[in-house]
Amino acid sequence: YGGKWVLSQAHILFLDSIIIDQFKSYLGFQKMPEINIIKNQ
Repeated sequence: YGGKWVLSQAHILFLDSIIIDQFKSYLGFQKMPEINIIKNQ
């Protein structure tokens, strides 16, 4: 039971970090669209 709880906590943290990264890159895109456009080409 304890092991499953730790596993689910790690999974939640992993998902949170992905969401946070996407949110940060979204905010970065809003602030500096021209830089991101150059990077993506």
